[in-house]
Amino acid sequence: AGATRDMKIIRDGRNQTLKVNIAALKDEVQRPQLASAAPSATRGSVTEMADLGLTLGVNGSDVVVTAVKVNSPAGEAGIRTGDKLVKVNQTTPGTPEAAKKAVEDAKKANGQAVLLQLERQGTKYFVGVPFSG
Repeated sequence: AGATRDMKIIRDGRNQTLKVNIAALKDEVQRPQLASAAPSATRGSVTEMADLGLTLGVNGSDVVVTAVKVNSPAGEAGIRTGDKLVKVNQTTPGTPEAAKKAVEDAKKANGQAVLLQLERQGTKYFVGVPFSG
């Protein structure tokens, strides 16, 4: 740490040497954490939605994402553990079970995808999630 080193790279087919400053990693940097290792504020039952690859639970009065499977439609759409589920299509689900029913109704209606409105850190956004298989 605190040293400067030469680093050789190839850019546009030419060899170049860059000066790189090496610094110590600060302790307060937050390390990545697996979703399964993250603390959960949910209580009560959870509802799995296998077609989307996510699990929902309750946090206070909110329906929240408690797990997202790797390489699932929900994961590919960018949904993260902790996201608040605001709407499924045009329905505001009050419970994880109501959300699951709204997703099942959407699948019966068009069979392609479902539109979810989510909230992350106070910002609401929409995402279309295709059904698996």
